[in-house]
Amino acid sequence: MLHIIDPASGLVTDLASTAGITSTLAWSPDDTRIVFGDETRSIHSVDVDTGEVSPVVELAGYVETIYAFSWSPDGSRLAVLVEGTGAAQLLVMDTGGSNIRIVAAGELTTADWSPDASRIVFAEEHGLATASGEIRIWVAPADGSTASLVASYGNRGCCLWGDPVWSPDGSQIAFSEEPNRAHVVSADGSSDVEDIDDLTYASWSGGSFCDMCLAWINHPVSYEGPRET
Repeated sequence: MLHIIDPASGLVTDLASTAGITSTLAWSPDDTRIVFGDETRSIHSVDVDTGEVSPVVELAGYVETIYAFSWSPDGSRLAVLVEGTGAAQLLVMDTGGSNIRIVAAGELTTADWSPDASRIVFAEEHGLATASGEIRIWVAPADGSTASLVASYGNRGCCLWGDPVWSPDGSQIAFSEEPNRAHVVSADGSSDVEDIDDLTYASWSGGSFCDMCLAWINHPVSYEGPRET
């Protein structure tokens, strides 16, 4: 069951059945719809006001699992991460399920639209189980033309996530390294990878904040667990 919680009152509303869901949930930019993928390898849209669930498109013909979404800022398109045959794929489609095209395939993690909806940044894991493993950050035009590599960040003894996000003006891309160690690079790949403070990264990625993770960063040797308050 899909529930909506009012953060001010704590009121919980049962919205719709999401039996068999396989993906994350994603709100539309205007907060009127939520999309998800299920075990039938179909995408569905939920009307937030009525709870009505509508089918968007069935992808069973060429994907095995649907697992993440990103809405374009204007709400007209979806970037969809799926598990294809032997590799993850990044698809772009209209929100009605038409004009599907494959943007990338490989060991992909997450994706994010540029503020002007013209480009998509995505992360690719490359041999992370080895000492020479790295996260690769790519930028692809939303029309499906060739992606450009903007950064490669090697395995430096920690765990790499990727999770790339755009700066508000679209000129830079930040990405993360567990636990919440963030880095930044120019969106055209013309600069070296540099460190960025975690609060800036958090603000670009939606404003989430992890005090426990920041405590680990500030005291990597003595920190033993989350502080209780």
